[in-house]
Amino acid sequence: MAKSHTAILMATYNGENYLSQQLDSLFEQTDKDWVLYVCDDGSSDSTNEILHHYADRYDNIIFVEGKGRQGAKGNFFGLLERVEADVYFFCDQDDVWLPEKVEKERKMLDEMAEKYGNDTPLAVYSDLFVVDQNLEPIHKSFWQFSGIHPERLKDFNHLGVGMLTTGCTMCFNAVARKIALSRDYSKAVMHDVWLTLSVVRDGGHLGSINEPLIKYRQHNGNEVGAIKGVEGITWLAKKMKSLNSVIRANKRQYGMLKTFDYGSSLKYLYYKTLYQLGF
Repeated sequence: MAKSHTAILMATYNGENYLSQQLDSLFEQTDKDWVLYVCDDGSSDSTNEILHHYADRYDNIIFVEGKGRQGAKGNFFGLLERVEADVYFFCDQDDVWLPEKVEKERKMLDEMAEKYGNDTPLAVYSDLFVVDQNLEPIHKSFWQFSGIHPERLKDFNHLGVGMLTTGCTMCFNAVARKIALSRDYSKAVMHDVWLTLSVVRDGGHLGSINEPLIKYRQHNGNEVGAIKGVEGITWLAKKMKSLNSVIRANKRQYGMLKTFDYGSSLKYLYYKTLYQLGF
């Protein structure tokens, strides 16, 4: 497979309801210098027919053969393994990108490369509009809606306990891709969290665009969606009501962090509590 300068990686699975709107938003980008790599995860609806319809119209769509049903995480990692590029974007099948998303994110990535060097792992991310299945507004900021505080997530210790980057907003360089694949990513909770931790753990840098560049669609088929955030005592009370699921989620998270030599479980609980209580 030939190397591209900029690769948009799209993982699809039974996405017929919203896929055309997402594809239209890609081809309406102000920056059109990219190749779309698509890997389908065994769709049983008309997803593949839609994709091939667009491939007949545009010459910058390349299909990557899947490895059987893998889920979103496995599909994105499979794309990362097989696609060679200088710059990468993750792309979900059901959102809508604002027209300047690629242009603004790649501009920031280029500026970071000038500052930190091309041999440094770099990634850019942005906020999102939260919308319903019909693209009607739910909230103007995914960060505010979900209780995400980028100002508290500035180092590896804090990034281990709090979500910061949403995969569909991410733009990153080939060095970030290389280090993300250098560890045993079978322990990853999701591809976006893994890549973010890899960048920061290996001395790289994250760039934040503090504006929404995507309409983040919420619907019944979301694999990962927007969950309204709570903090303080309200957070503690909510977690106590679903204690078993909380314990399982934190075990998965800490199991992933051990791959990065994060430290003890007590350290993890310490930073988790500080973040959630607002300190």
